[in-house]
Amino acid sequence: MSLVASVLVALSAQATEEITIRKMTNDEYSAHGVGGMRSMNDGEHYMMIGGGGECLVRYAFATGEVVDTLFSVKDVRNCDFKRFDGYIMSPAEDRILIQTKTTPIYRHSFTAEYYIYDVRNKKMTPLSNGGPQQVPSFSPDGKMIAFVRDNNLHLVKLMFNNSESQVTTDGKFNE
Repeated sequence: MSLVASVLVALSAQATEEITIRKMTNDEYSAHGVGGMRSMNDGEHYMMIGGGGECLVRYAFATGEVVDTLFSVKDVRNCDFKRFDGYIMSPAEDRILIQTKTTPIYRHSFTAEYYIYDVRNKKMTPLSNGGPQQVPSFSPDGKMIAFVRDNNLHLVKLMFNNSESQVTTDGKFNE
């Protein structure tokens, strides 16, 4: 408790405005982070969604300058969407899961349609044609993607032409 009191005394001595309990409980003094910024594996770059959800841009930490565009809806042939909602990088950063048509379920849960984008050959394919997916995740080696649909686990094998198999069949709503 004495640490909190010391911090409050120090802040009040430096501040020109009055510190109140109301301001403290309304998060007026909370730290704010940089949203949407994700570090890349090399430790020298980070990526952010840009252009209002039209592209994924790589920046240099050292300068804050744009290095290149990793993905853009304008550069992909046969892209049937104009913006995307999120993305998930593969462990090797050679593929990106592009999240579109996000539909909230409850609080933090949602379904979405995902596309696999190959960074090297700039080719995009749907993760699945069977309906919206939930919580997709790359395997540690980046060769497979697991996801949930209708409370059942599915697996897409990238090395086998994105073949999809349903792993479970007993998924039940709210269980």
